[in-house]
Amino acid sequence: MKKEMIEKFLCPGCINGCDTECGMYQMSQFDLRCDNHVPGTIYNGYKIILGLPNGFSRGVDFVNLYESLEEMQKTFGPLNEFNIPVWAYEDNEYLFLRVALPRLGKFYIFIIKNAKAEDLIIECEIKPLVLSKEQINLMD
Repeated sequence: MKKEMIEKFLCPGCINGCDTECGMYQMSQFDLRCDNHVPGTIYNGYKIILGLPNGFSRGVDFVNLYESLEEMQKTFGPLNEFNIPVWAYEDNEYLFLRVALPRLGKFYIFIIKNAKAEDLIIECEIKPLVLSKEQINLMD
């Protein structure tokens, strides 16, 4: 399932190839992602990750893929005032979560299989805005 998620969300538009058979694929030892992923599309100075929905495809420092909510919480740590969940979007069997790390000036995108926004454990008062399909479609 790990390779399937990488090919679905990271490989589209990667300069190294369109699937994990590109010869550059290297599974990260820390997260479910390819260490050699390089987005090949740039628009107005932003790298675009073509496999992600609008609102989640640019302005991203890291994309982490998780097979479960439990794996995300165990690997990344708590969502709180230091790891702020900004937006959430549920699409079929995946939860897309944009997380801001203000102390580092970075944005992460988490893609979590079989998760719902309502199941997130958030240890602060800040809750993510759950976006609808219509809101996603309105974004450029």
